[in-house]
Amino acid sequence: MIASGGTAIKTAEYLKNRGAQDVYIWVTHNAGRDPNKLVKSEFIDGVVMLDTVWNKKADKFTYLQKSGILLGGGVYKSHMNLIKNQAI
Repeated sequence: MIASGGTAIKTAEYLKNRGAQDVYIWVTHNAGRDPNKLVKSEFIDGVVMLDTVWNKKADKFTYLQKSGILLGGGVYKSHMNLIKNQAI
């Protein structure tokens, strides 16, 4: 999750200054109020996130559709593990 984007930007800067050609940030969702902070960063080439929290689209943002299905699958798997462990 990205709250303000500061850590992601600093990490991307660190990687680029050490030879990384492209840096893409993968997150569950952007909870920050200003997604433009990530968009304007010269160190971040793209942001990929689930569409759980929709911010206005930007060129660097790629939203993974069907996040509800992904989240539902994760909840189901966790639920099944709990049931299996309690049945002992």
